[in-house]
Amino acid sequence: MKIERKRSGVVGLVGVAIVVVALVWLLREQEAAPGAMLDSPLPTPPSQVTPTPSGATPMPPSGGYKFGEPKVIFGHSSAINLIESLPNSDEVLLTLQQSGIITETIITLNFISGEQRVFGQRLGDPAKPVWLNEHQLVAFTARTSLEELQHGLWINEAGESQGKQPDMLDVHPAILGYGDQVLIGTKKVNQARLVDRFGRAVDGNSLDLRALGFDLGDLHRTTFFNMEKAPSDTRIALFDNQKFIIANLDTGETKEVDLGTKNTEFATGPRWAMLARWSPNGRYIAMITTISNDLPVYFTELAVWDSKTGYLRFIGPSPFLRPEQWNWELDFISDVAWAPDSYHLAVMKSVRKDEFGIEYYGLHITSIDLDDLQPVLEGYEFGASWGNIFRWSSDGTKIVAACPKLAGIEPLEFETQLCLIPVEQA
Repeated sequence: MKIERKRSGVVGLVGVAIVVVALVWLLREQEAAPGAMLDSPLPTPPSQVTPTPSGATPMPPSGGYKFGEPKVIFGHSSAINLIESLPNSDEVLLTLQQSGIITETIITLNFISGEQRVFGQRLGDPAKPVWLNEHQLVAFTARTSLEELQHGLWINEAGESQGKQPDMLDVHPAILGYGDQVLIGTKKVNQARLVDRFGRAVDGNSLDLRALGFDLGDLHRTTFFNMEKAPSDTRIALFDNQKFIIANLDTGETKEVDLGTKNTEFATGPRWAMLARWSPNGRYIAMITTISNDLPVYFTELAVWDSKTGYLRFIGPSPFLRPEQWNWELDFISDVAWAPDSYHLAVMKSVRKDEFGIEYYGLHITSIDLDDLQPVLEGYEFGASWGNIFRWSSDGTKIVAACPKLAGIEPLEFETQLCLIPVEQA
């Protein structure tokens, strides 16, 4: 929900890990309360920080879609991270920050029935849990203690807690669901390999990360390392702040994707991907890119890479505007989700920052051959930690988004809510 920026001629955007940790810190002092199903719709009451239009009606068709009025479906007294929309399209995987302690609970929420399933607790961590659909399990990494930087791997069924021993130790925080298995990165040997649902190594192919140019032992790079699997085959996108590689886990074939450089009078350097998401058909990858290996970064861009042609294009604000032309407060892309048609994308882009420095996002839509972002549901504002703001269901009929409200000023407190946005194809 909160993104810190510095301003001295340019504005900085804090990277993924820093944003999440900062969010955890901001909300640590709030009172704990169980999640509850809520009937009250947006707009929120006038006492809250976000003014929204009264009597709002569904917006006209945008990009071939009609987006209905958001309705609040769930509330929590502290931070919510939206991790994944599950294949049944009626559930989402969430992490709920617990107030007063630096732990978070990992749950699934069925927003039709209200059912919640708890899969464990961990020390607050920006690494995302993954859903293993075949066995209805959640795999996640967590630090084994406050004093140690070592991460362990847990693979839990509903009702299990982190009180059990980890299924593996000394793994990289970033993991990836791979059917009913989990792709992990091992720090000692710089290797990505598969383990089964019991944490046992799977015989077969692995990836030599060092040979691909990655180094999980390099603290300056390992924070940014991540992996994303193509939906329908064995290709894996591996990326950090220096490399972007497509690797086929079955064949061993690899390809490096050149994201180009950005050269302006205020910033120069190679681009790197902070986030990457495959289209449902496996042809395209949407990325949020930036430059500089240091934090804070100065801007983000939305890029789409075509794996068939190799073409990389940028959507939205021109990456070559002069500093005085760039709207630094409003042009930051913070999250992206594909429509089921693999043609349209929904995007969260900054729309304002309030007097407390809290950033709010607006929902936009675009497509792989458009050059700009079209706002939808104007007047409604959303927010959560970077990259965890919203998800579009696999059947295309709904978007779930985080919609925060101000709960108190002294101390500064926020309640996070989830809103359900019905979607119709016009």
